[in-house]
Amino acid sequence: MGKSSINKQHPDRNVSACCQFNNKQPSHDTRRCYHGLTVPANKGGIATGSAGLVTRVTGSSLFSVFVCLAGGVTPVWAADARLELEQAAAAFGVRSSVRQASLSPDGVLLATVEGVGAGGADVRILDLTRADSPTSRDRRSAGRPGELGWCRWSGTSRLLCNVYGVVSLDSVELSYISRPIAVDADGKRMQTIRIPGTGRDALGYRLLGGSVLDWNTGRDGHVLLLRSYVPEVLTGTRLAHTDDGLGVDHIDTVSLRTVSRVERARPVNKEFISDGHGCIRIRGIDPALTSGHYSFGTDLERLKGEWSGWSNYYLQKDFIGSGPHIEQGSPARQAGRIKAPVLMFHGTFDRNVNVGQSRLMADRLRQAGKDGTLVVYEQLDHYLDDSEARRDMLVQSANFLQKALNAAP
Repeated sequence: MGKSSINKQHPDRNVSACCQFNNKQPSHDTRRCYHGLTVPANKGGIATGSAGLVTRVTGSSLFSVFVCLAGGVTPVWAADARLELEQAAAAFGVRSSVRQASLSPDGVLLATVEGVGAGGADVRILDLTRADSPTSRDRRSAGRPGELGWCRWSGTSRLLCNVYGVVSLDSVELSYISRPIAVDADGKRMQTIRIPGTGRDALGYRLLGGSVLDWNTGRDGHVLLLRSYVPEVLTGTRLAHTDDGLGVDHIDTVSLRTVSRVERARPVNKEFISDGHGCIRIRGIDPALTSGHYSFGTDLERLKGEWSGWSNYYLQKDFIGSGPHIEQGSPARQAGRIKAPVLMFHGTFDRNVNVGQSRLMADRLRQAGKDGTLVVYEQLDHYLDDSEARRDMLVQSANFLQKALNAAP
């Protein structure tokens, strides 16, 4: 039981036949046993671990298995490890320890963005030319309110990172805001790349600091940055910016200087595609001038109202439209017809779908006498990028499914 075959033609692929999964010592003394991984049993199914190692799983519970390789007997760990739901949810819900990695253009430095705590992140730098190189921590983001999105090398010794968060506009609307941050490899000279404009009164919100369109301009520390321009009030001045829409700038991330305007901002600009060598080859335009994005909710009429404070309200209003589909296509208006139990999760900082949509759905389900549960996570956005929230979501989902399946006829 629990034995695996030997591959004589490819001994490097062998998995020892010595392992047994009944908490006893391995039966052969010509093998070395290592603790492998904890996997869910599936009544005789096969689970494949890393590096091509295969273990056979039997039984009906979670337990630990051995992975045996050629060598002398050295049992490292062997004990039943029945995981409770809370432990399993915490293990599966935790964020990735290394969320992103970037190699400097000269191949000397490796930068990683590593998850810290429930929602924070570290930027760490490793010198690959030194065997004894310590990993230095450059910067840390606590995760609230600012979130570290990514970090990449704009040059051999300069990093460009994106910091974003969710802000409340006029204490009513929620929106994402982002800024590009440049920092040296040693963690010094951390600077924010200035958003376009003179700082005077703008005719809209300057929310997005920009995104890198091309990292390879042929000049160390230089990038092509896609930016959103917002015109400014002209009254009483000739210095105000009049540019409006998406544009592309050539930016020196060391001096923070705008080297040149590669593509002038226009309201019709929708996207740009570069050749990967610092030249813009394609400009995509939107003839209908449809800006913003469309996100579904539980009530289409309410969704139209959520755009009322934005300049593209009439575009969204026309896109959603009016007519019978508003009633037929809104789940909250059809709550009385729902037969299955409903479980919803939502963050209060969700800009893709307003949390009010889920709260409305929960109210309508309750009014209709239906089984509905809404779990709200404070100050989290659409992605619920928080280890504790994900653990809680998995626990509640497992309990919900167990209850629903037990109640099924």
